[in-house]
Amino acid sequence: MRNKENVETFRDEYAQMAIHEKAMENTPLVGAVVVATLLLLGGILIVSGVI
Repeated sequence: MRNKENVETFRDEYAQMAIHEKAMENTPLVGAVVVATLLLLGGILIVSGVI
């Protein structure tokens, strides 16, 4: 029973967190998304001839 209470409490607290606080819960994922976005943008700029 106690575990279910903890899960419900965590879900309530997590739902109220700001987006930047949620991002800090999983920093490797955020880092990977940032790197992938930069690589994608760089590739688009190179293919389009801007760089």
